[in-house]
Amino acid sequence: MSGGMPFVVLSPSLTAHEMFSTKPALLRAITTVAMFHDLPRQQTQVRELIRDLSDRIMMKGEKSIDVLQAIIVFVTWAHPHMFWSQQVTNLLHLATAITIDTSLDRNLQPACFNVTPRTHSMEENRILLGLFYLSSTLSSSFRKIDATPFTRHMEICLNNLEHNRECDSDIFLVQTVRLQRVIESIHTTNPSSAPAKIYRKAFQADLARLRQSDPYMEDSTFLRLHYLSAEIQMWELSLNEVVEDTGKPLSSVDLYSLVSAIKAFLDVFFSIPTSAYLLAPFAVFGQFAHAFIALTKLASLDVDGWDLATLNHEVNFLEVIEETARRFDETVRSFVDGIAVDNDAFGKWAQRVRYMKGVYESKFGDDQEQGQGTQPNEKLPRTPDNTGHPTPPDDILNVDFFSSLDADFWSAVDFTTDLGFPATDASLVQ
Repeated sequence: MSGGMPFVVLSPSLTAHEMFSTKPALLRAITTVAMFHDLPRQQTQVRELIRDLSDRIMMKGEKSIDVLQAIIVFVTWAHPHMFWSQQVTNLLHLATAITIDTSLDRNLQPACFNVTPRTHSMEENRILLGLFYLSSTLSSSFRKIDATPFTRHMEICLNNLEHNRECDSDIFLVQTVRLQRVIESIHTTNPSSAPAKIYRKAFQADLARLRQSDPYMEDSTFLRLHYLSAEIQMWELSLNEVVEDTGKPLSSVDLYSLVSAIKAFLDVFFSIPTSAYLLAPFAVFGQFAHAFIALTKLASLDVDGWDLATLNHEVNFLEVIEETARRFDETVRSFVDGIAVDNDAFGKWAQRVRYMKGVYESKFGDDQEQGQGTQPNEKLPRTPDNTGHPTPPDDILNVDFFSSLDADFWSAVDFTTDLGFPATDASLVQ
């Protein structure tokens, strides 16, 4: 699991007994996220962890490295499909407040002119950059919070990690954060201030520079998905222009570049073994969710000059839904290191994406058939066949979902849907 987590580094010689004495909160966070194979027990541990962190921070005023690292580990694997709740954003905000109170977010100044200030450790640099990365990933993937602003001090932290290279993973961290900075710039771009193509050239240059200096890109699935996610967000700027103002001219080249980026992303995502889905950090699923919604916008787009048949030839929306559901179902039956999995979270999401397929077919079925080459006289009205599917949840997978793909789309998306698991909200943290 640690492959996608360069922000907390532990010595290979560190024992659980030593961690219990020196980093008890971090140890509890690690054991909690590692209990993915037994979801009922994991849910209990989640409540206990949140209760412990709340007591340490709010009641005892603890502002330790241990607490900050525990929050980073917990949020990294706090998947929306497992135990997403508002506590995740609460913990991120509390961690950010701790960095402010302890001056981790700025250069340390001497108390008097004759005293040399203490410099931040590499461990502290990783924590600060990890909080930026997590908040920015949540912001760019789900639009649920605003990212922690990237500061000049954070750039100094990046340079220190790159120069000192205490750990092999530090270079991976540097590339990950710099790439996320580009994504943050893309998704906060205001296309009304200038045409999307003006910004796109600058973002393409940024991505090209990062690729040239990246020693891990070809070997790391995480980074390959990360780069492709950046490309999706970059090309999506043109799509958003059309969605927000149907009177604007359609840039076919940009939209087909977006289709190519989505296809490349899905090819990599679907190459991941389904058993590894339980080990992957939430950023992977955040990027997948964003790619999926971009594809949904394309499959629902109704403007002159847009060819649904070409989209279906490259990336068939309904086939993507079915493959996603199939792989999620397979994850429920998987074994990880020989351990049987008692975690049906992915199975519940498989049900939901199949329900989405029925909704899409009922709303756009005729267009879909036409895009696949069906003759006009063969088109018939259809209603979704929800046999065997759950009752439509009161969340993103309702009939209004496909009517919400406009400038306010993200405000209509609710990722706090009840998946039938024990709650982790404040009412249980007592």
